[in-house]
Amino acid sequence: MGNSSKTFGKLTIPLLVLLTISFSVNTALALDGSGTEADPWRIKSLVDFNEFAADANYWDDYTRLETDVNLAGRTYSTAVIAPDTSSTSEFQGSPFTGVFDGNGHTILELTIIDTETANDYLALFGKLGEGGTIKNLGIWDGYIVGFDSDYLGGICGYNAAGTIRNCFYDGDVIGDDYLGGLCGSNYFGIIENCFTTGAYNGDDWLGGLCGDNESGTITNCYVEGSVTGFFSLWYIGGLCGSNYRGTITNCFVNASVSAGPSSTSIGGFCGGNFESNVSGCFAIGSVTAQNDSSHIGGLFAYNDEDSSITNCFSNVDITCGASRYIGGICGSNFKTIRNCYSAGYIIDYNQALSYFGELCGYNHTEGTFSNCYYLDTDVPNNSYGTPLTDTQMKQQTSFINWDFVIETANGTDEIWTIKEGVKYPELVWPLVQYHGWDGVDFADYSFFANHWQDSNCGGANDCDGADLDFSDKVGRADLKIFCDHWLEGVE
Repeated sequence: MGNSSKTFGKLTIPLLVLLTISFSVNTALALDGSGTEADPWRIKSLVDFNEFAADANYWDDYTRLETDVNLAGRTYSTAVIAPDTSSTSEFQGSPFTGVFDGNGHTILELTIIDTETANDYLALFGKLGEGGTIKNLGIWDGYIVGFDSDYLGGICGYNAAGTIRNCFYDGDVIGDDYLGGLCGSNYFGIIENCFTTGAYNGDDWLGGLCGDNESGTITNCYVEGSVTGFFSLWYIGGLCGSNYRGTITNCFVNASVSAGPSSTSIGGFCGGNFESNVSGCFAIGSVTAQNDSSHIGGLFAYNDEDSSITNCFSNVDITCGASRYIGGICGSNFKTIRNCYSAGYIIDYNQALSYFGELCGYNHTEGTFSNCYYLDTDVPNNSYGTPLTDTQMKQQTSFINWDFVIETANGTDEIWTIKEGVKYPELVWPLVQYHGWDGVDFADYSFFANHWQDSNCGGANDCDGADLDFSDKVGRADLKIFCDHWLEGVE
């Protein structure tokens, strides 16, 4: 066959070139932009969102959301973006390795329901791969259900060395193992400035933020809602089910945590802490364990060897039933707990089978408690920690070697503050985040500045929290405390 060509006026173009041009036009990506950091793909409508979600060619580039996306009336059976393509083995498919900037927008009414095929990795993003980033994104009124599914979360099912920053999920997640409100599993990943609100129900490795945190970093995050293990055997926590070789700082939980009978490792904040460091964290709410359960803690169920819990507190009421290894801070401790207190109540303590304490149920010979205290509620106890009355819990002098605001003998990091005679000690870092949950920045400074030199703060809700040293006025001492946390948690 000869050299085929077409003639346009005086221009002759080989047919092969025409075919190449036609192919290129047909496969060009449809979104505005070029996928670079300077010129990201831009999602401006629901049609654009559907285009992005359906084409893996976008998933290693830069993409920015330019509008809210309403998914009402749609029900997915897999992850919307980067889904698993096989339910018979580990993740198969294309993980998201690009940068998705929500740009402060939200996705409304995300609904994923799989009741028959046992699809795993159910979330907005099925898997976030190494180097991938999801940021500045919120999901409102989500509902994710996979009764026989693993790796479920609001933002992503599995975070493999990616970053999730400035994101939130409001909604419910129901499934099997490795389930969290934000992501099912955080493996060598980074989660910063995120929060979840809703009900999270599953089995093992279950948490309000993530099911497990393995060698990952979680900073400046919180959970509000409930975490329920229907048929759980182990690792249930308000923030995460298990923290293995991970680091968690400046996070809190306000949730009810409960598990089925014969469960182990149930914590108001985290189920198990293994070779990990946790600091500046707290939990309030409740923990409920049924009969024949073990390792139950208001903060952690289990603090393993080579692990530390520092500058944390628990105000969690525990209902334990006929169980063992029960404590206000931890059920069992094998290493270091320092500068912590428990102020919750342990209910049905008379049914506890063994190893029971208001601070900790069991302390291994290598375990240590340094400057740790608990509210003495006149229940049977062991010798771990120092008991304090309600009055003593409201006095700074009761907490030896703690770094409180203004004083410098115990450090200058301004970690704790206390309203003398009125409140128990509080951590400073959440108090200075007046605006949003993206770290201490100019928005927070503007709020603080608007209260500058205010007085009579005791009668005005501590001047909306600007009176950080509880001196009844907003002055230089409060500014110093604020500045000590300046840009904390900011990208």
